[in-house]
Amino acid sequence: MAAGGRFLPGLARRIFWGVLAVTAAAVMALGALFYGLGEHMARSSTRLVLAESTKLVNFNLLDRLRAAEQLLQTWTPGRDSEALDLVFSSVAADAAPGIAAVGRLEVAIGDPAQISLVAIGEGGRSAVRGVVRSDYLWENVQSGLYDLCMRAASGAVLWCAPSADLEKAGSGTYRRELLFRPFLEADPWVLVAVPSPQMQRLLPVGVGLVVGGASLLAVLVALMASSVFLRRITQPLGALTRAAQSAGPGALVRVDLGGMQDEMRELGLSFNRMMDGLAHGFGYQALLSRIDAAILERQPFEQMAEMVLGYCQEQFPGGRLSMVSGSGTHVDTTVAPSSSVETLVLDERHLLLWEAVHGGPMPAEVRELAQRLHIALEAQARDRALAERATTDVLTGLWNRLGLLDELARRLRPDAHARGLVLAYCDLDHFKEVNDAYGHTVGDALLVEIARRMKAVLTPYCAPLARLGGDEFAALLPVGGGEAAMAALCDAVRLPVLVGERELHVRLSIGGASAARDASTAEELLRMADLAMYQAKAGGGDGYVAYSPSLDHANTERLALLRELRLALETDALFVVYQPRVDAVSHRWVSAEALLRWRHPSLGLVPPDRFIPLAEEAGLIESFGAWVLEQACAQWQVWHRVGSPIRQISVNVSPLQLASSRFYEMAADTMRRHALPPGAIELEITEGLLVQDRTGAAARLQELRQGGYHIALDDFGVGYSSLSYLADIPFDTLKVDRSFVMHIHEDAPSLAIVTAIVAVAQALGKHVVAEGIELDEQAKRLAALGVHELQGYLFGRPMPVADIAERTESTNTGR
Repeated sequence: MAAGGRFLPGLARRIFWGVLAVTAAAVMALGALFYGLGEHMARSSTRLVLAESTKLVNFNLLDRLRAAEQLLQTWTPGRDSEALDLVFSSVAADAAPGIAAVGRLEVAIGDPAQISLVAIGEGGRSAVRGVVRSDYLWENVQSGLYDLCMRAASGAVLWCAPSADLEKAGSGTYRRELLFRPFLEADPWVLVAVPSPQMQRLLPVGVGLVVGGASLLAVLVALMASSVFLRRITQPLGALTRAAQSAGPGALVRVDLGGMQDEMRELGLSFNRMMDGLAHGFGYQALLSRIDAAILERQPFEQMAEMVLGYCQEQFPGGRLSMVSGSGTHVDTTVAPSSSVETLVLDERHLLLWEAVHGGPMPAEVRELAQRLHIALEAQARDRALAERATTDVLTGLWNRLGLLDELARRLRPDAHARGLVLAYCDLDHFKEVNDAYGHTVGDALLVEIARRMKAVLTPYCAPLARLGGDEFAALLPVGGGEAAMAALCDAVRLPVLVGERELHVRLSIGGASAARDASTAEELLRMADLAMYQAKAGGGDGYVAYSPSLDHANTERLALLRELRLALETDALFVVYQPRVDAVSHRWVSAEALLRWRHPSLGLVPPDRFIPLAEEAGLIESFGAWVLEQACAQWQVWHRVGSPIRQISVNVSPLQLASSRFYEMAADTMRRHALPPGAIELEITEGLLVQDRTGAAARLQELRQGGYHIALDDFGVGYSSLSYLADIPFDTLKVDRSFVMHIHEDAPSLAIVTAIVAVAQALGKHVVAEGIELDEQAKRLAALGVHELQGYLFGRPMPVADIAERTESTNTGR
């Protein structure tokens, strides 16, 4: 502004004496005519100069605030600083704002207004707030014959010159918006310039003198003289105006100083310095934008580092920035005596070194660029962590399905030379019963232990293991040891698992598919191994099956059959038949077993051992079982009303039903609705339920007995038979399996086993039923041993209800 203050008087003197010497003769005649024109031209010229002067005010104010911000960043609690006291009236720590690039300017409206500056520490982890002293901030805010005032964006007055009177501001008032971004986070301020009383008094007089002198010139002489003098003034101003109008990112023009003198030359120098600063700022912001875009696009860190190093080499010739990468952070900083080295740690593997040839601190821009590189490294670390989390099973720490597919895709590439692998698809048998009976907490603990065992088995084979979801696992086995590894997995899983006080038993079904022989992609290999696994389950589980092309056809048939089975209840394709059980001595019908049958629309009768496992797999067994129990209860009432000798109906219950809490509610509700007497319905269970959890099974069976049901232990003598649990399990009937009955008349070991089973049951006071009797000799032997009831083809095959009345009448009358 000092330059601007000297500019107007000097220009006025040159115009005055020049025009006065040439036009003295015409001053009186033309004064009145040119007075208004002269005043207007003077005011317009003054506003142009004032526009440039207020720019300098903006830059001066911004420089002071940025210098104050850098000084504020050096503040340490408890440490006095004379420099801080000159700039700030108070300084205090502020709340950390997170990651931030620049400081923040805040205004508290009052009399006087309070200007606060918040400086951001490295990484946005700390902040310092300082109240800027008014004498520091407004020290050089002045503009010659204009009085200046500063307003906030809200219109509130921040500062005014003592002589300024905004109430009397007229058409000569000039306003300019002061911008702080991107250097500081603050809303724009408005600089208001009001003509001072002195200017309002002197301007008309000055214009009158100038115009009066100009009026003395003859028209031709005045035009020529004015042209000469005005050209010398307007040409530099025009050059500055054109350069300012064309300024913008990528189009910053410097003015030619040739022909400029005095204040015009100073103004041109200031303009060029401003353009240089803007060019540097635009280039710096463009670099930050490119780095930010590279971070978002997940470009390699090395490319971002090259941008920063190249920029610093070009912009800071007095120093050298370099990067050290590696596994350690020790850096040799031995340099020339005339230089100094500063280090910035980006992460555990990257350091930045700033070497100043002639000493001096690291530039603030370099520190900000280092912060950007630190953010890039953090973003890459987060991406790696997310990728690892996306491929890891949270419960077991193994790969998940995505991790397995990625590894399979890598190994199956043509250049991987690892196509000789076998994919083992594993599924736990009986896990659903455990999960439904005891909840997800117990089920998760079981999965963790099974995963630990399987991983221990596979470690010698260097075979990775993945959990695909639920109770499904997969392992990548070498071809040479694939079968041995799968057998070892089955053995490890077969051992009991202790969860709390519960001893749980599960088994493992494995399907194997070879990458070299069966599939060329990861998806195909998974599908084929899955088919083989289902075949292993269909074969009873607890083993492994290798994939063969025939499994595709079998799976197609299985899926078609499953679709029809889902519609069986709605289409009345399911029905119940009854097989008689007779008194062992009189051979009279005393009870019957209800058996579910399915008449397929095109296949006819489908064997139960084919569709019952499908129903269990598809989750249909609960609805099917509830329907059979409903049919059996209703049929018992019918037979009771007509006086049938059948006093009890036996219904088979799947372990999946018993594992569901809904089954017990359904069973109790069915018994209440039909008002059946205790013992009218007998529920047949298998020994597998007892092995899963003896204590829990006993409690659930006791609940059913209290609801009026009798419990029969089916197929006793096979599987997990153990005399130790007979005393703990609440049951009413023991059924001897047909595998012992069929040879009882000709095989001494079979006779001995049946004799022992019957003796134990009698000692415990249990009812004994033998099934699978086809010969009269078998019936006689069993009756002699003390068996209570007999069941088998000798006395009747499973038959529909319509045939029951006639058969019971003929059997019980001896016809």
